Amino acid sequence: MPALVLLGSTALMVLAAAAPGAWIDRFPSVCLLRLAGLDACPGCGMTHALWWLLHGDPGRAFASNPRVVLVAPLLAWLYLKLVWNAPGFSSALPRAGRSAPD
Repeated sequence: MPALVLLGSTALMVLAAAAPGAWIDRFPSVCLLRLAGLDACPGCGMTHALWWLLHGDPGRAFASNPRVVLVAPLLAWLYLKLVWNAPGFSSALPRAGRSAPD
């Protein structure tokens, strides 16, 4: 199951990075609090922020939601942890104090 999650999340990131940057602006807000008529929640704009960060535009990412500076590293750490725990990945890497297999 973790391998399937890893494959799916990697595929989504590749597809999102390949899509044109302005594509995200065509979609309406998906924030449930905003759709319910309440003021914007702390997470509003995070999808746009992560999108712009993935497209290499940190200025627009920060303008969409300044909390992206906290969320993006956390998501990157979770993704790397998922990669590290993928079957066969970490066992193929040489460890400190051990020589690499010949």
